[in-house]
Amino acid sequence: MINKLLKLDNKYNFFKNYLKNLKLIKENNIYKGKIINILEDYVIINYGGKFEGTININEFKKKKIKIGDIINIIILKLDYNGECIISYKKAEYYKNWIKIINDYKTKRILKGKIVNKTKGGLIIKIYNNILSFLPGSQIDNSIINNYENNINSTIDVQIININYINNNIIVSHKILIDQDLENKKYNLIVGFHKGKIVYGKIKYLTSYGAFVDINNLEGLLHVNDIKKNQLKKFKIGQLYKFIVLSIDKKIFRIQLGLKKKKKWNLLIKKINIGSIIKGRVNKIKDYGILVYIKYGIEGLLQFSEISWYYKKSIIKINEIIKCKIINIDENKKKILLSIKQLHKDPFNKLIKKYQIGTIHKCKIINKNLILKLKNKFNCFFYLLDKVLCNEKEIIKLIVYYIDNKIRKIFLTTKIIDNKEWKKYKNIYKVNSIHNGKIKYIYKNYYFIINKRHEDLILFMNIEINKYIINSLINFKVLNINYPNIMVLPVLQKYTLGDYNELTIIKNLLEEEEKINNEKNINDKINNENNINDKINNENNINDKINNEKNINDKINNEKNINDKINNENNINDKINNEKNINDKK
Repeated sequence: MINKLLKLDNKYNFFKNYLKNLKLIKENNIYKGKIINILEDYVIINYGGKFEGTININEFKKKKIKIGDIINIIILKLDYNGECIISYKKAEYYKNWIKIINDYKTKRILKGKIVNKTKGGLIIKIYNNILSFLPGSQIDNSIINNYENNINSTIDVQIININYINNNIIVSHKILIDQDLENKKYNLIVGFHKGKIVYGKIKYLTSYGAFVDINNLEGLLHVNDIKKNQLKKFKIGQLYKFIVLSIDKKIFRIQLGLKKKKKWNLLIKKINIGSIIKGRVNKIKDYGILVYIKYGIEGLLQFSEISWYYKKSIIKINEIIKCKIINIDENKKKILLSIKQLHKDPFNKLIKKYQIGTIHKCKIINKNLILKLKNKFNCFFYLLDKVLCNEKEIIKLIVYYIDNKIRKIFLTTKIIDNKEWKKYKNIYKVNSIHNGKIKYIYKNYYFIINKRHEDLILFMNIEINKYIINSLINFKVLNINYPNIMVLPVLQKYTLGDYNELTIIKNLLEEEEKINNEKNINDKINNENNINDKINNENNINDKINNEKNINDKINNEKNINDKINNENNINDKINNEKNINDKK
């Protein structure tokens, strides 16, 4: 009886250890297997299942094997008894496919062998037993016609596409050549900088410039960077000397110019600020006129420097003009020119003659008021009120106000005598508030008339654009100076004494907005911090719960272990009891 119990105990321990070591086998999974026997037709493999597996000896034709070798096997089919159909060849095939997918994603460079020629390309063997297709367009940058010469040779390739339905793999050797060229180009272009002297051959010519080959880098010599008709003198394939103007590292393109002698220094020696020169008009741009001076160097004539009188340009291309040099920037190598500064500013003479409050005569020509001066001076005058007059009639005008910044002399036909001015002076005292209607507008100037005193014009100069002609306005008198009265608008409940008060109010409003914005930002930050604190608290609570669960799991495991120990003790007690009974017998 005791022997039977001992045998049962040994069987129990054996099956317990066996079940521990037994793997959970699934179909289509790859496992490691050990060769335990090699027969004439089969190889017996122990892969950790219920039963050993067998593989046909033909699957090992290209592999030398011996007992004890560890190999990869795949479970093709699993029956209800636990017996499996396994394969070594397919395991290697699927393992290689996993490598292929990883190498495709990581763009790894593979070694391949050219095994055959096919229509449109070559058949390449990779991973010893997997075939791939190399299209003819992906072999090299240049066209290759004789594919047969490359059979049985090795080649570096990269997987560029996989067709998972048909298990087709497309590889490329050209992509590696392009990457190598790009790396070489990048290493070359790093050595280039603006102003460097380089040598290059003309590749081809276009209407907008010449493309130049500089050690496999492409450079462009634009027509704007050379003299007129100089492009025709270049010959394809001939070597020339160039200077680097700019570099685009993204497309590996270099902007080139012809290497010029240091003509800038020669010109600077001959000219100074204030020098008067003659030049030819080369181009008219939006920002000004480019004037050719000498030695291929141009100066810039801005439109504002053409005339004291005219706003529009009256200069034509190829015209020879006389200019004055007003600035020379040696760092940027720029020269600024002026025509109007060849003459004295006529506005300074005019304001000496046409002072505020002086009366002058005016002659009517073509329904426009023209002063008895040359017509070009009309740009300095502005008439506030239009009057109905006959042609060639002479009327009187008074100089109302002069603005030196905008270079304008304001005139009006409303001449006020001394008696009326004294009356208006008593009515419109400084800081007194009145109302009126805006009658005329010129830029930031607003001219106001009161219904009771239509002969008097009041004005304000502000940068507020909300007013239009005929709009009503409340204003405060700022300054009185015959024949004008300067005022300021009364905004809401505020009475503004001068411009400084207006700017103070604006600054206060801006500061209030800034403070409010900062408060809103701080509130948002505090809210986010509170939310983060709540999340952290919840995480801490979850961690505590998980810890408690782990402790409970440990306690349960210990209980299970104790139960097992108690069961074993009970079995041992039974065995001991049976022994005692036998001993007594």
